[in-house]
Amino acid sequence: MLNNTFLEVKKKFKTAIGILRKEKITIDPEDPAAVAQYAMVIKTLREKEDLFLESQRIKYPIEIWTRDIADARTYLLTLHKIGIK
Repeated sequence: MLNNTFLEVKKKFKTAIGILRKEKITIDPEDPAAVAQYAMVIKTLREKEDLFLESQRIKYPIEIWTRDIADARTYLLTLHKIGIK
């Protein structure tokens, strides 16, 4: 199991390095075009490797655990339990 996890991470890393080698990235926070191009490269990288933003990793369990809850009290208690975990 650990070997499979390592191989998966290694594959994602190699894919990321391949994408970053192909793209020319200019890091200049004052240049809107450079910022947009950097954002596009990172978005492509995340999509190819199914990497999630921190907000997406938080949002997914909340949606799964709360999708069938009808009342507000139970919803808020469930959110509290998720926050503790």
